[in-house]
Formats: sequence, structure tokens, C-alpha cells
Amino acid sequence: LPSEHASYLRALGWTVRDWESGVRADTLITDVQRNLSVEAEQMDLQIQRRNEKVVHFNSHSRAYGELSSYSSALFVDDEGVEWMSAEHFFQAQKFPDPKHQEEIRRTPTPLAAHELGTKRLPASERPMHSDWESFRVQTMYRALRWKFQQNEHCRQVLLDTQDRQIVLNDPEDNFWGNGSDGNGCNHLGRVLEHVRTELQKGQRRRPNGAGTSGTREQEIVKGGGGRDSQEDHT
Repeated sequence: LPSEHASYLRALGWTVRDWESGVRADTLITDVQRNLSVEAEQMDLQIQRRNEKVVHFNSHSRAYGELSSYSSALFVDDEGVEWMSAEHFFQAQKFPDPKHQEEIRRTPTPLAAHELGTKRLPASERPMHSDWESFRVQTMYRALRWKFQQNEHCRQVLLDTQDRQIVLNDPEDNFWGNGSDGNGCNHLGRVLEHVRTELQKGQRRRPNGAGTSGTREQEIVKGGGGRDSQEDHT
């Protein structure tokens, strides 16, 4: 058996003896077909990414779903706390009480974190930061920096966008996305472009705290303090 074939078998969890003895032949064919199908799909995605002039994405995107704050990608913040997704971190930072932050952090999915973080409760029961809108874009920026710095696959997807404009395609969101008329603020796309530029330049500066105003964060949040109809949707 040629050495490259033996390597391919090992990658599928098979041994040369399995092949030579004819054991589980039907299963082997199925495994090979499945693996070839995955490789073909990955190649199609790469071609699609290279051909687009503007990168449109949302949480359901086949080619760029990793750009969404809803994509599951573990990262650790500067306090050593592990987060399942950028959405988990973003929603948790609305609340000053560590107990409420931890409740959101422990939700099983990004969507569950979003639903808990946006659930309207009496202020006496779960008070929010009164100035949340002034640093929510900073918060998303911090979460996405950690996410793409610490996850190689997600980082490569972002870098594959090269220098193209990135747009969150969400007609229901005029703040984070392009809105119903395509002219929304697209703050999520802008944040991703800033993170991409830092990665391209090899910058590895640590994100500033939520209430600080570093030069880079000032650039990102410029014009981002207004209220929108879907302020928490990403």
C-alpha cells in the first residue's frame, strides 16, 4: 500500500491491517466518501470567500458564520474567565452585579445568553449599567479581539476577508447591521474590520477596560452612542 494511502487511512481512524484484511470494507468506503465531501465543501467555501467584493454575513451564514458574535468559540478574558462566545461576554457586561454576569456566562448557547441578557426585568431585580449604551461597542470590540486572537480557525476566516468591507446583513438591525434599507450603522462590521487590521499588523495589545477610552476604542465607538430599535441584536 503506498505510504500516502496509509496516511490517509490513519487520518480516518483506520489501520493498514484493516485495509489488507478487508475488514469493514463498506464502512471504509462510507468514511472516505464523507471525508471527500467535507473537503469539497471546504474548497467551495474558500472559492466563495475569495470571489466576494463585500462580505455579507449573519449568524446563519455558511461561509462567514464565524464572524458572528453568536458563533461558539471559547476564549479567556483578561481576568482569566472563560466565555463560550462573544455574545455571552457582551450580554453579561450590561450588568454590574457579578451574580447576574455569571448567570449569563453559564447559559448553554449564545442564543440563550442573548435571551437572558435582553429579558426585561424590574431595575430593582436586575439593574443595568446606566451608561451601557456609551460603552456597548467597546464591549463588543473587546470580546471579538479575544475571540479572534485565541481561535485559529475563526481568525483565519476573518483574515480571509482581506481588505473587503464587512457587513452584518440584518434588515431588522439598524445599529449593528445594515438595516432594512441597507444604510444601517453596521457597527459590528466596523468592529470586525478594526480587529482584522490589528491582526494583519500583528498587533497584540490587551483590550482596555469597559469604562476606559483608549485611542483605538475611541475610533471604533465614534458615532455609536445613539439608541436604536434593536440595540442588543448582533
